[in-house]
Amino acid sequence: MNIVWSLLLLCIIVSCGSENNDTDINEKLDLDSTEMDVLIEKSNDLENVAEHISVERERLNAILAAPLNLKDYKAEYGTSNSGSATKQDFFFKPDTVGFYYRYMMFHQLRNILNSHPSESDLFHKFRIIVYKYGTDVGSFYADNEELIGIECAIKNETLGELDLVGLERSEVEKKFGNPDRVEKKQTFYLSNQTVLSLYYDSLLDSVNTQSKVLGLKLVRVNASFDLEGEIPDYLSKL
Repeated sequence: MNIVWSLLLLCIIVSCGSENNDTDINEKLDLDSTEMDVLIEKSNDLENVAEHISVERERLNAILAAPLNLKDYKAEYGTSNSGSATKQDFFFKPDTVGFYYRYMMFHQLRNILNSHPSESDLFHKFRIIVYKYGTDVGSFYADNEELIGIECAIKNETLGELDLVGLERSEVEKKFGNPDRVEKKQTFYLSNQTVLSLYYDSLLDSVNTQSKVLGLKLVRVNASFDLEGEIPDYLSKL
């Protein structure tokens, strides 16, 4: 705004110093007023420009924009058990006839993951939620679906940057920056219409212990989802 007023003052000085008659001066001032309105509007636009995005936040945004290549993941780690998934009101819903579905217990992970999880853990603690197009499930490898969410409460190296279980809160925030919402034992990040909810093993405001990630839920949400509102039950607990 200082630049705008400096320009305005300069125009007035130039106009007053000209040899034009009073009518010319008034016309000149009217023209400058219009130009000043444009400059002021542009200045206001500059004030509304988003603040600089940190490297950590850029990393998070990129991950939430493309958390998992579902087709490649199934090709590399399939097959798995599967079944219908419960629809949540805040889930993203493609504008296509279909239904929510989930995959669990990817059998190969028992040998691939360093922790060699039990079948029970693979069944209950790692699930992928999708939206299937049409009315039939089809083949496991069919590319007729869209990723909706990931639930994970085990150490899982196949998730890449989302292999967060066991990390301390300070490590998470070093990777992704400050969360968008903090609860007693939970933090949330929201970007690209995708929410990442992290669950910790102890109170986040404790000065005596370093909270570690117990699990996560990543969900594509619809446009009505409001992170500042009441947290849905599905996200409020692991």
